[in-house]
Amino acid sequence: MSDTFITFLLYARFLKNFRDMPLSLHNPFVQDVEDAPLSTFDTFHTVVKSVYGIGTLCMPIAFACTGYVGGILLTIFLSCLYIYGIHLTVKCMAEVSDRVSGEVTMGKAYAYVSKSRILGHFVNVLLILLHTSIAVLYIYFISENLKSVSSFIWETEVDTRIIVAVVTICIIPVFLIRDVQYLVPLNIAGNVLTLLIIGYVIVDTIEMIIFGIRKFKMAGSVIKYDVDLFVGCSVLSFSSVGVMVKIASKMAEPEKYLGWWGTLNRAACFVLCTNVIWGVISYGILGDTQYFPFLENYSFSYGLEYKLVAAALVYLTYPLNGYVVVDTIFNEYINKTGDLNHPLRIEFIVRIIFLLISGCCALALSFALPIIKYICGLAFTLLNVAFPAYMQLTLGYNEYDRKWLWRVLHISIVVLGILVAYCIGRSAYYDSKIYYTDKEPFWIKPNVEIN
Repeated sequence: MSDTFITFLLYARFLKNFRDMPLSLHNPFVQDVEDAPLSTFDTFHTVVKSVYGIGTLCMPIAFACTGYVGGILLTIFLSCLYIYGIHLTVKCMAEVSDRVSGEVTMGKAYAYVSKSRILGHFVNVLLILLHTSIAVLYIYFISENLKSVSSFIWETEVDTRIIVAVVTICIIPVFLIRDVQYLVPLNIAGNVLTLLIIGYVIVDTIEMIIFGIRKFKMAGSVIKYDVDLFVGCSVLSFSSVGVMVKIASKMAEPEKYLGWWGTLNRAACFVLCTNVIWGVISYGILGDTQYFPFLENYSFSYGLEYKLVAAALVYLTYPLNGYVVVDTIFNEYINKTGDLNHPLRIEFIVRIIFLLISGCCALALSFALPIIKYICGLAFTLLNVAFPAYMQLTLGYNEYDRKWLWRVLHISIVVLGILVAYCIGRSAYYDSKIYYTDKEPFWIKPNVEIN
């Protein structure tokens, strides 16, 4: 209990302005989003929480594909690439908003740039598919962890369908929080839980070394070359394009979002440092004798509390992820003109339908896990890398010197986006071979417990 309290205080002190945290949850039928703008503190936590989750917990297996040096270098490179894509998207949307009237979303910005509504709708569909797939993964992840815990405690196998149904119902109260600002307490709690897992593992490893339970020796390889597998495993560990783009318009001071040391970059640096530290430490503990993520490799009796905490932090992440889908569907298609009768009631119905769909899809996820992962990776890479560079190329470079240099840069980013998508495709293909044929991975041994 004392470790938990100390970790929470250190986290709050590091981020400062803890007093700005909202003190109560929000009734979605009372106040509009425009009346509750986000502070920079709220935005920082929201951006960090949009990345913390399943992707962070998969960093051990990602490092197992490339080793210490390869994992660190690729984590830094991909983080910079994805965050730069967010910068491009937000800046290009602001430039488009100066040329047209009304609110500009990602879909409308791409439709304006390409002079075609088809691309705008395609971007919206990709955004909806991406965050719906992530929502399905969230429900499945929570259910699997709770199933493992219940099986260990009661020594009986619980039907997955029952757990998925219970988890879906339990998400309803937090998913009815409509305004992003009032999700900030949940985001802070989720961030603290993530850091508790990381901090507890680090402290526990140091204690085992001090008391002679294990020797001071880092397991694993220095460098390996399975870059495509690294990208496939860690693709959700660097950014969340839907949340990061939409959150900029909800800030009280949106001019503080971008910039060399703006809120977005500060949050990205915090997540980058966390991912590198967590990847190195967890890979040092598990080494190459792993295939499944961290929670599935640690000895079960020792990792029981990890499963509960991980399920809780992913549970707290679901409303923020689902907000992107509901906002896109409702404001761009259902209430496009803004004169809909009973809009809050209809939005409530949309949220319930989306939650039920993601819950039903989670039931079938055991048969389609590689497909869901591939959809996430492909949509994420297109929206976060290739498309933003294309939009910047189309809008031009009026404010820049050496325009040819910027053109070369963004053409290179488009090519990089295509290469990353190719790596994700190879990773998904390899995952499907293992998943559907029960073959062991060629580079590491699966299902090895570390005591």
